[in-house]
Amino acid sequence: MVYRIYVEKKPGFDVEANGLKNELISLLGIKDLTGLRLLNRYDVEGIDEMLFNQCVSTVFSEPPVDNTYAELPAAEGVSFAVEYLPGQFDQRAASAAECIQLISQGERPLVRSARVYLLEGTLTDEQVAEIKKYVINPVEAREASLDTKATLKMEYPVPAPVKVLEGFNQLSEEELKKFIEDNGLAMDLGDIEFCQNKASTCKLIGMAAHFQGTFGLTPDHFSGYYCAMNNGCMELTQEFLDGAILYKQPTPWHHEQADAIKHIQSNLEYIPEKPYAGIVCSSLCNCNIEEPDVICLQLPTQAAFHLLACYVETDWQKLEFPFSGESNCADTWMRTMKDGKIGLSLGCRGDRATGALGYGDVRVTMTTEQLIKALDGCDTVEKNNILYPYNPTCLYKSAF
Repeated sequence: MVYRIYVEKKPGFDVEANGLKNELISLLGIKDLTGLRLLNRYDVEGIDEMLFNQCVSTVFSEPPVDNTYAELPAAEGVSFAVEYLPGQFDQRAASAAECIQLISQGERPLVRSARVYLLEGTLTDEQVAEIKKYVINPVEAREASLDTKATLKMEYPVPAPVKVLEGFNQLSEEELKKFIEDNGLAMDLGDIEFCQNKASTCKLIGMAAHFQGTFGLTPDHFSGYYCAMNNGCMELTQEFLDGAILYKQPTPWHHEQADAIKHIQSNLEYIPEKPYAGIVCSSLCNCNIEEPDVICLQLPTQAAFHLLACYVETDWQKLEFPFSGESNCADTWMRTMKDGKIGLSLGCRGDRATGALGYGDVRVTMTTEQLIKALDGCDTVEKNNILYPYNPTCLYKSAF
């Protein structure tokens, strides 16, 4: 059974609702809006009624500042709700589910949350549409039904094969604009131009992760010979072996050529004798690669610790990671590809600048088997009730 509760800040504490109302009046010019109420809606499945009632005043609300309702309060104006898109992480719902589990000491229930907006005033359809456009970010959220739910379990359709684009790199500016419109892409012209033409492996990984697609890179489309050779996609030249790019202007990473050569010699350990024909990267959420050689993860530091700690939860072994400086590729996916060892990088300049590795994030690479082992360890740790003091996004197989 699904239980539902609505939570609203009491008058005097409803700062967010009043702030949003003032924004809609002053920024959008909707003078007919006379009032706005903002409620948090929680749906819970997998617990009994007694536990749910206990959680109303301990998990979902703070009695001194919140009012709670079993039914949506009656309103003369327009009412609508907003929820996260399937696959988007819902911090509010995840935190509530973890708190309920702490109280029950049982299985973690399913929790879904939504924001409910009650608009007061004589508003036209156009004004309501303008308000919805203002509060709903279509990249991560959608309008939710106000009806009760029979179950919170979701069935995810099997994704269709990823479309292969022909001639994408040759599209003109006007053709790119039409491409964005025809495919409903959440990006501007600068974003899609970033996907064209030259690239690096860092950029390829970032594109696959952020645009949730499959991207390939052949040797003639690398943004520079250093990246192509360092990733095993081009025959090595004497200039590369001499470390020229690492000690000469305009990017002298080392003051002395001897240090640059040492750096290159270290990277040679992971560069194949015969160059690869190319590199293909695909997002994990709709992977178009049947048997990937390497799984590349971008994680906050605490989540990386969680995943690696769960990897050594069974069959313990001490993990050690090299640090070679401006060679994130050598320390991570190249190492995992060649030796089958887990890679960890703090993120080099290239990975941050073109790979969209976020501030505070690190790069972790594994084989498919290693990732499955780590996720099995996460399941075991969770069942043993070893709860980490944060929300480890997508580190459980049920949500991966």
